[in-house]
Amino acid sequence: MQLINPWENIKIEKIKSDELYFFDNNIHIIFVLIGDVSLSHDQQYLVLQKDDFLIIPKAQKYLLTVKNAEAFHITLTYEVAMNVKETDVEYIFQGNSVEQTNTSDYEVVKFINRLLQLYVFKSFNQNAFVFQNYFGLLGILENYYRKKLVLDRKKSAIKKMEELKFYIDNNFDKEIKLSEIANNLFLSEQYLSRLFSKEMGISISDYTVQKRLEKVRNDLLNTEKSVIDIAYSAGFSNINSFNRIFKKYQGITPSDYRKEVKKDVVVLTNPEKIDELELTELQELLSKKNEEEHEVNEVTVFTEEEHPSYDPELLINLGYAEDLLDFKLAEQIKHSKEQINFKYGRIWGVLSPNLVGNYQEEIDFSKTDFIIDTIIQSGLIPFLEIGFKGKTVYSDYNNLIDNRPFSEEIIQLDSYLQAIQKFLKHYISRYGYQTVAKWQLELWKPQPIVLKTIGALHLGEIEVNGRHLKLYEDKNYFYYFSKVSEKVKEIIPEMLVGGCGISVDIKNDSVSGFIQAWQQAAVQPDFFSVGVFPMDEIKSDFAEDKRSNPISPDIYFMSRHVKSIKRALNQQNMDIPLYITEFNVTILNRDLINDTAYKGNYVIKNVVEVIPHCQLVGYWLYSDAAVVSHDTKGQEVFGGSGLVTRSGIPKVGFYALAFLSKMAGRTIHYSEELLVTMPDPYTINILAINYAHLNSAYYYNSQGSFRKENIYAIFNNKFPRNVRLTLQLPEYFNGVMARIKTQDIAPDRGSHLEEIIKLNSDTFLNQEEISYLSRQCAPQMRIENEKVTNQLVINFEIETHAIVFKTISLLK
Repeated sequence: MQLINPWENIKIEKIKSDELYFFDNNIHIIFVLIGDVSLSHDQQYLVLQKDDFLIIPKAQKYLLTVKNAEAFHITLTYEVAMNVKETDVEYIFQGNSVEQTNTSDYEVVKFINRLLQLYVFKSFNQNAFVFQNYFGLLGILENYYRKKLVLDRKKSAIKKMEELKFYIDNNFDKEIKLSEIANNLFLSEQYLSRLFSKEMGISISDYTVQKRLEKVRNDLLNTEKSVIDIAYSAGFSNINSFNRIFKKYQGITPSDYRKEVKKDVVVLTNPEKIDELELTELQELLSKKNEEEHEVNEVTVFTEEEHPSYDPELLINLGYAEDLLDFKLAEQIKHSKEQINFKYGRIWGVLSPNLVGNYQEEIDFSKTDFIIDTIIQSGLIPFLEIGFKGKTVYSDYNNLIDNRPFSEEIIQLDSYLQAIQKFLKHYISRYGYQTVAKWQLELWKPQPIVLKTIGALHLGEIEVNGRHLKLYEDKNYFYYFSKVSEKVKEIIPEMLVGGCGISVDIKNDSVSGFIQAWQQAAVQPDFFSVGVFPMDEIKSDFAEDKRSNPISPDIYFMSRHVKSIKRALNQQNMDIPLYITEFNVTILNRDLINDTAYKGNYVIKNVVEVIPHCQLVGYWLYSDAAVVSHDTKGQEVFGGSGLVTRSGIPKVGFYALAFLSKMAGRTIHYSEELLVTMPDPYTINILAINYAHLNSAYYYNSQGSFRKENIYAIFNNKFPRNVRLTLQLPEYFNGVMARIKTQDIAPDRGSHLEEIIKLNSDTFLNQEEISYLSRQCAPQMRIENEKVTNQLVINFEIETHAIVFKTISLLK
């Protein structure tokens, strides 16, 4: 701190609309002299007016919008230790004059105004007076705006890693000196490197390279700058090293990449492997070389301990009822039961007037007979969504490719109730009462935003005695539900009727209130159903400019919301099952994330996490054949959310659910990425994944520059994980032979996306090519035999996005 010239310790800058963030330990204040300044941070919004201020904490980004205002950024040098070494105590400055006004706010404003006046006239010799106001302001800030944080060791480490990640995200284009970062975080360089790798699953150097390449890809696509200028502006200091690194990650050179993305032509080429020398150069992009250790995940399991059973009930969404009239799709569905133990097949729109005719006339069930026959002949129990949901296929969050409303006009309630009863009576005569009684019916609650998007607001209403009831209003929906449920149970009293397929959102505020209101209604559901599409919530927010720094959502989004809804049901004493009737990363059917090996890990992770809290889990959607349209142009890969391609080639998600369905049995071990069960005393099943979450690149440009060949750039990098699983067995197995069958699938083996890339064509495949890809897109299998003592040790490595499934048979 300089005590000769006070302006060495005070920096005053006029600000315009911009993003502001800081990583140093100084105090940063935004002050408005006149006008309005809007600020947003992490979905929090604030408006500063005349004489308002905001203290920006370290490692937090704010988006500022200045409207006809005179606003300033004031930086105060502050050299008192903000973090105490060897402890988990940290001090931060935060606060503003808007949300909770205090007397101290006026003192802050008084000192700031004086400093601004002194700054204007700083040519005059008034240093003592400047220091007086400087220290006076520091004193107020220390007394009223400095917060003491006491963190436990784990939270403290995570917070430091978040700060470091924040710093790299915003400074990757500069020279990054690990020593300076470590000093700011009060850690040693070596410890910082190890901590970042452990918490983030990626080294500092690899993460920095990842951020630099994001900027490079964007500049190659959206600017005419030379490759050299782009490389230097992104923080690469050596052009030869940059070229090798880019080709390693993208599979093509920067120049070729620019040509192909601008021509919208896909170049099919495999990424080059790099030698040890190039790996060394990659690590030396930072001033400090980071050495990473591959830790071994050691797990010991005692097979005789008592544990609950893992017994998932799986549902598969088959599509809009009318789509099942397609013979090709019907044949695909019939094959699914052979490998995946789905219990229910869900369809919607089965009572659409387009399918069964006008309710006022004789209803024609000839088409629905074929549809229901397809489901039953596939070994599935029909799960029918009988609300007014039509068919929609989105290319992105605003554009529809296919839109088939349930009906072209408002439905009359009495006619619809009669149609439901006729439908049930028809299928009782066709299949028998006991068969139909096992079916389940779900009644969708229309959502205004969905109806507005598809131009079908009339489907949000129903006509009752000449009056139109808005079904998106809770009380009207409850009335509508009660009438449907009563009519169903007049025919089949034991049939389960539930709803309402509500979509959970980021805050989930409305669900508990909706449950409370339904509990007080005349008729409650037999089950409560929800849909979960987490990425849509985040990306739609970003698309509307609500988020200045989009990040991947909570990786526990699905389980967190399911637990919350389950608690709400319990609090209202609604002792009914909770169903997830729709879930996927995204509802879009034109998003390449659906075709990546990531989907297998995503499915397994989320199903295993929610099974203890719900009775039924339904994946969205069975086949890409249900969502093909003119824009797919015969492509086998176009971002469809199906478990199989349009031609029935299994994707990784298909095998993920196949493995999950085989895991039923007593759970003897469960951790985040490892499940071990025993279906019987002589069989042990092991299911392992290595989950890597999406990075911010997915939100910045998931549909633009990313192609099949570089799609994995949107995921965080992780190291392969080594697992050593020790199974402690009863003594009577001593000397027995264990037959260990391993099946695994990964991006480089068995993933349909990579196999289609190798084939060098994904359009208009003939039957020979489809059969070939179906064989190639399957888990690799190998069998080993090992003699058992009192324990069996299983060692294996699992790469990022891979799935490993092992079946151990203990043979006497």
